[in-house]
Amino acid sequence: MKKGILFVLLLVGVLVACEEESLVNRNPAPTPNNIDVSFVPFYGDSAVERDSLYTNILGNQFIIDSIRLLISDLYFVNVERDTLEEESNFFSFSTNQPENQQIAFLPGGGYNGRFMIINGLDTAAYYEAFADAEITEKIEKFKRVGDTAYNHFEIFGRLLEPNTDDSIPSIPIAYQIGTTLLTDTITTGTMAFSVDDTKDVRLVLLCDVKPALNSIDLFLNQTILTDPSDFQDFEMAKRFSDSLKFGLF
Repeated sequence: MKKGILFVLLLVGVLVACEEESLVNRNPAPTPNNIDVSFVPFYGDSAVERDSLYTNILGNQFIIDSIRLLISDLYFVNVERDTLEEESNFFSFSTNQPENQQIAFLPGGGYNGRFMIINGLDTAAYYEAFADAEITEKIEKFKRVGDTAYNHFEIFGRLLEPNTDDSIPSIPIAYQIGTTLLTDTITTGTMAFSVDDTKDVRLVLLCDVKPALNSIDLFLNQTILTDPSDFQDFEMAKRFSDSLKFGLF
């Protein structure tokens, strides 16, 4: 696993909260769910911070304003390959609202196996969302402009104009990865644990965005839309998506 992950785990609490509205209700109803997930994006060895100026290997200087992630399912597969899953669960995470979320339930007992998260909507999840007005409303902010599909990983930021005296990044950049074609599965290693009524199962979803932001010239490519009808854009989205380094612990 990439150097610095343990250091980043210690920094879960340092993400800066802003005013962006999230899918988490401000006064949520009590939930029976006991699998608690937090999302921590980082750049290299450090957790992403909104006011930090980053420089990629091509010399592009930029800041990251927000990162958003949409998942359509979390489930557990035991060592006998039996899947324990009650229903699909659609949740989003944002650096602008970095709350932990309780997104699934495991009954009390002993477990030995792996958790899996579906990053994005596969075909089955897409049709489930399409047929359920409540889910559709819940994930509306990830809906693609002029399309029926959804984005599932988005980075918004600002780029510093090169070869000028400007010291404040002002050029908008937006990298939006989506469609069922780029859905990904993120897994833990095999783990043994027990569940009871006194504590939650806690998972941390990490994502190193540095390799992805190193993979393109940000100044020449200020947006990625994951447009299947645009070969160059879609190939760039695929390369960007493949460069994101996820870990689930």
